[in-house]
Amino acid sequence: SQWLLARVTRSERRIYEDLNIAEDLNIEFDEKYSRQLALVVKQRTQLERSFRTAIQDLKTAQKERRSQPQAQPVQATAQPAVHAPVYVMSAPPEPPPIFCAPTNPDTR
Repeated sequence: SQWLLARVTRSERRIYEDLNIAEDLNIEFDEKYSRQLALVVKQRTQLERSFRTAIQDLKTAQKERRSQPQAQPVQATAQPAVHAPVYVMSAPPEPPPIFCAPTNPDTR
């Protein structure tokens, strides 16, 4: 969300630069600028609130994880002996013979 906050900051800076130019040219404060600033303030507030909520949720989850008892490592039990299978697989079949057409001797 940092890129969103940077984007909001750039928008806000652009609005204030436009306002400064408007003041230099003796142009009255337009309602368009007040609406734009209200939107920027609303976006910034929402981003800051979501960031604060995410940090709070993260701290709560960390605190809960720390308060849970650590699981004891599982002792390795003796592995059962591996027995050979009762059945025996047959050998793979031999490939079929390859038949070629008889060759004619070269009589050049």
